[in-house]
Amino acid sequence: TCALPILKEFAEELKITGYVKNLKDGSVEVLAIGDRKILEKLLEEIEKKPGHGSISSIKKNFTKKELTLENFEIRY
Repeated sequence: TCALPILKEFAEELKITGYVKNLKDGSVEVLAIGDRKILEKLLEEIEKKPGHGSISSIKKNFTKKELTLENFEIRY
């Protein structure tokens, strides 16, 4: 959907790595890696500008797992 490129752009502006992808049930999964304050800023942007779609709910799960990805990508 058009929301994925918008989310990718927000993440890249904030220097967040990870991915975004559409799931079969129509929801969107985001794995974002970065400082918690920066991740909260990404969530604020998503809530303000969801693209052409709408957001009915957001489930957040913050963890201290050490994951590394080189960039933020759209996965299919």
